[in-house]
Amino acid sequence: MDSFITFFSFAASLFSSLATAYFWLVRAQRERPCLKPHFADKEFFLGNSRDNVRQIGLKLGVIVANYSSLPNAILGARLWVRLPEGWQELTNVAFDKQTPQPFNVPSLQTVLLRLNATLSFPYQEALEEGNKTVGNYLNRFLTPSRELKIELHRLGDEADCHTLTLASAAEQSAQSLRAA
Repeated sequence: MDSFITFFSFAASLFSSLATAYFWLVRAQRERPCLKPHFADKEFFLGNSRDNVRQIGLKLGVIVANYSSLPNAILGARLWVRLPEGWQELTNVAFDKQTPQPFNVPSLQTVLLRLNATLSFPYQEALEEGNKTVGNYLNRFLTPSRELKIELHRLGDEADCHTLTLASAAEQSAQSLRAA
């Protein structure tokens, strides 16, 4: 009987230790910073044209989800767009005037970020057609998938990099129908 109590006590202690270690690991995983952006909307507009460079402006809406159980802050962002030759970094990336810095993200919540940026392309007279100039430049220089890479700078001098597809819902459904 005495050995049974000793065995039961040891088993209960072992179970308690394993359960504590498991819950600490789960909690530590949930507390790791984890910011994930999701595409909301976009607007391309015609920018400056000088020194054989055509600029196209981008207003981007990104929903950022904080999957961590702790709050975080977005301190800055960098953007790249995919060209057939590779990635090109966008210039003049800034938060919209309504988006104050730092942008605090509560735990397990989403927030809407508004970013402004500029794409620069070589000037081509053939693409300068009335109100189709923006579309002509985007169709000529960007890949059809309209991929954008976003790097969110957060607390702790760390950054998360993610790739988003800029196609609208109608464009995505049309692409999926073409693929099928």
